[in-house]
Amino acid sequence: NRILREECGSGKFACAISRLGARHVTGVDLNKNSIAFAGKQAVKANLDHKMDFKTGSVCELPFDTDSFDFIWSNGVIHHTTDYSGAIKDIYRVLKKGGQFFIYVNGRWGMLEVLTDALKEICRSIPPSFIKNYCESIGMHTGRIYWLIDNLYAPYEWKSREDVISILENAGFQVNKQLTRGLEIDQIEMVSQNIPYARLKY
Repeated sequence: NRILREECGSGKFACAISRLGARHVTGVDLNKNSIAFAGKQAVKANLDHKMDFKTGSVCELPFDTDSFDFIWSNGVIHHTTDYSGAIKDIYRVLKKGGQFFIYVNGRWGMLEVLTDALKEICRSIPPSFIKNYCESIGMHTGRIYWLIDNLYAPYEWKSREDVISILENAGFQVNKQLTRGLEIDQIEMVSQNIPYARLKY
């Protein structure tokens, strides 16, 4: 099967999908540095013979209609300035009968309120300053990436209902919502309607 890993980032998910048996995986990212890094990871994993990477936007994917059997989008679409447009273009390049996995941060409550407030506070602080400070106190690279992502990347928060509506309007049939399976995860408890979970959250 031909699979698109939309916004390849470090290439870890593209490599994982390839290891799981995909015939060919294509990674897409706006950032040329990410493309170069992901390509190096594919070589390290000895998977470069069945992977390729392209620079492009999820809102205007550089592929023909009906190109992919499966599309994986993990934590990307909520960063676009055109949520619906991105979903429509993903639907365009997905083959009829193909499958689409999407992970997006939804709107729940205090997390988004705090994140939006911190974005305002950090508007006058260069991301490089935050990054250098975090490195100086020994923060893990992945945690730094997450922090910079939350403080500086654009976010478009949507409720679960809004996301489903956008997907269905684009032509998708929503089959399943996967859960994280973490008993201590408060957001997961809310989504599973555990008694008092919403009140606690």
